[in-house]
Parts: sequence; C-alpha cells; structure tokens
Amino acid sequence: MLFRRISPILFAGIAILSTGCSSKSGNSLSNSGNSAGSGTTTIHIATQPGSQTAPLGTTAKFSVVASSFESLTYQWLRDGVAIDGATGTTYTTPAIEMSDSGASFSVIVTDQDGSVTSSNAKLTAGPRSPQSGDLRLLLFQQATAPGFGASDQASNISPNVAQLFPGAMGSPLEVGSSAVCTAGVAYDCGWNFFVDYLPQSQDGFTMFYQGRPYEDFDHDLDAIAGANVVLTSLDFESANDSYAMAWVSTNQTGGFDYRREVVSPAEVESTVAQDAAQSRIITAVSFDANGQANLFSYGWTGDATTVYESHTVIAASADVASAATDLANDGYSISAFGGNDANGYLLIGTRVKGDTLPRPMTIASTTGTTTVGTVPDSVPSTPVANLYAAGTGQVLISEY
Repeated sequence: MLFRRISPILFAGIAILSTGCSSKSGNSLSNSGNSAGSGTTTIHIATQPGSQTAPLGTTAKFSVVASSFESLTYQWLRDGVAIDGATGTTYTTPAIEMSDSGASFSVIVTDQDGSVTSSNAKLTAGPRSPQSGDLRLLLFQQATAPGFGASDQASNISPNVAQLFPGAMGSPLEVGSSAVCTAGVAYDCGWNFFVDYLPQSQDGFTMFYQGRPYEDFDHDLDAIAGANVVLTSLDFESANDSYAMAWVSTNQTGGFDYRREVVSPAEVESTVAQDAAQSRIITAVSFDANGQANLFSYGWTGDATTVYESHTVIAASADVASAATDLANDGYSISAFGGNDANGYLLIGTRVKGDTLPRPMTIASTTGTTTVGTVPDSVPSTPVANLYAAGTGQVLISEY
C-alpha cells in the first residue's frame, strides 16, 4: 500500500528542545523602574528579567544583568514582597503550581549610593510535561537534546513484517480499517507510520513496529513484555486476520508493568478511571473480533503516587478531530487512540488530577491545519492520533 504523510510535518525540524521553561528575553532598558534610597546611583540594568511560561511541576529561572561603579547586592520580589534568601543575580522558583500563574517577579539592585528596581516579569503556568523517563504519554517530550526532528523516516508494515529503529521516537500506527486493509482479503493490510531520530548526544530509545496474523497476538505480546517496554499503539483487524502494534524500549532504567483489560464498550470509561486513580496510564487500545475493548495500561516505578483522572470518547471517524479538541481544551492529553470503522474510535484522555490547563494541539488533515491553544516554540510535539478513514481523509493530531 502507498504511504501517505501530511505535508508539512508539524513536528519535524525542531532544533531546540526542552521539557522545562520557555522564556522570552526581556528588553534592554537602562534604569527603568523606581529609584529608592539616598544619593545618586550609577546602577545600570542592562538586561531586565523576562516574562516566561513554564510547565506545571517544573521551575522557572529569572535573571538580571546590572552594573555599577560600586559593588552590587540583589533582592528578588514576588508581587512586591521580598523572597527570603533570593539575593543573587538569578532566582529559580520552586516547582510551579496552578496558583503561581500570573505572579510577577522583580529585583531590587542596590549599591552604596542607592537602589534601582527592575521591571516586572510575569510567570505563566503551562501544561504539565511528563517526568524524565516516563514513556507512557507525550513520548517525544523525552527528547532533550538539540537536533531532534532534523532527520526522519516514513515507512509502513504489513503482516509478518517487523521493523526496529534504534535512537528514534515514533508515531502511532495509522488506523482506519477501510484505508489500512482490503475488505475481505486475509493478511492484506498495511500500516503507515514515521519516526524522528534522536541526535547522537541522546540515545537509549528504540522504536519497534510489527505486523502479524491476528491469532498470534497473545503470544507476541508476551514475547515483548518487559520492564523497559511500553506499548504505544495497537490495531486489530480481525476481518483480515491481521494486527499491528508499536512499542518503545529504553536501555535506561525502566520499571514499567503492563496490564491488559478486556471490557465491553460501556465499561471502558469506568475501567480507565480506576486505572488512572491507581497511577496507571492507558497507552494502547483497540477493539477485538468480539467488539470488546482491549485496554493496555502501565504503571511506573518512577512515579507510583500521582493520581490521574481520565475521560474516554468513542467517536466516528468524522468526529475524531472535534473530540480531540474538546479533550485538549479540558487539559487532557490523548494517551491512547485506536479502533475501527465498525466500532468507532476510542480516544483516552489522561491528565494529572485537577490539572485543567488547556493543552496545545495541532490537527493536520487533508483539508488544512488547525491549532488549538498557543503552541510553544521550545517543546517537541508528540503525534497522538493517526487516522485515515473513508470520507474523512487523513487526520494527524499532535500535542505539546
């Protein structure tokens, strides 16, 4: 089958990546702010603290560059109140919480002749990033080295084909029964995907894609299970006696355990919610030959205490983009996506409990590109849903 990939690729070519704060440099102003103290000061503020947006759970760093003929001291303020111990040229906040969003930071610079107060820098809390090593959602945000996305590769697999890509992060499988498989023909399926390679300075990850006969799935799943493996995408095409799956492995410390739960469509919401409350995240989902939802959740020893909350949507192909938009606006990341034309498409939304900040998203389709929210310029986008269906065309959804 011919490979289809939307152009331009929204997340390729990112040159500077960070899962930390995204900052904008302040204006270079001289002695802007209020002068306090006695005498005439020669303090010159060359670089003001810059406003910035930083993800929840990370820190933000503010800095000032000042000079004088005399020695200088510094006192940082939050909303006009002095911060204990913040007496250097830089100030790093504690881990950011929702209540920190909108706070302003400034610094009083003092020499023996007087003081100058800098301009205010605003802190905005952004959507949470996954912790380093947590491969269960927003996979591409595990890339921390410059150069990620500069080299990519598109490919596809069919039953009895397996491909591995060392040093790469990969997209979900393209799903959509009418596009992936030829109706009524056994083993006549082909799943498209693409990978983005990590720079040589960051390795330790390998992406795998495999297509096989449907009846071999249980055996194959047991063969790949391991503490350093997370299943990222799955598609059952039982009418064609075929399935495909994708997974990521790491040679770093893993500590993941998977759980398979087979439930009716009516039980999906409650099952996913129970997993989320147990600090588990659904990473792959599909409907089997009996129309039952197969859910694959992972726990992680790196963080066994965070309580998540979830929301599940089963949508027709034409409604996938709007359902994803609603989830993003409510702060949910799509941790799993899968399904088929007959049973619908499952979108599993996951967020840290109480974290309702909208999540930026881009939706690329054959009719154009839509942006949801404000897309950051220093965080890699992770493809979370890849659909090609009759009457809908291709829809590629990426989150930040």
